[in-house]
Amino acid sequence: MDLKLTTKAQEALSAAVRASAAAGHPHTEPAHLLKALTEQSDTTTGALLQATGSSLAAAAAAAAAGSREYAVRVRFQRLGPRSVALGDDGA
Repeated sequence: MDLKLTTKAQEALSAAVRASAAAGHPHTEPAHLLKALTEQSDTTTGALLQATGSSLAAAAAAAAAGSREYAVRVRFQRLGPRSVALGDDGA
């Protein structure tokens, strides 16, 4: 599949992949991309969000919540339900 992305879209996708890898996440999720989009300057992201009744701040908050929820899911998968419930991080 050959995607034709704008330079800004390529930058956001690259930033999302780097952020997910830096956080130790095995996959890049929509929350990572949303966070990267909200952190870019000189884009239409803010205007597009406002046109839908949202804002950059609301999108950034949603991205942060999504990233936290994803981190919990990854930890749960790695350690298992008993370890997570007991707070055992394997350290």
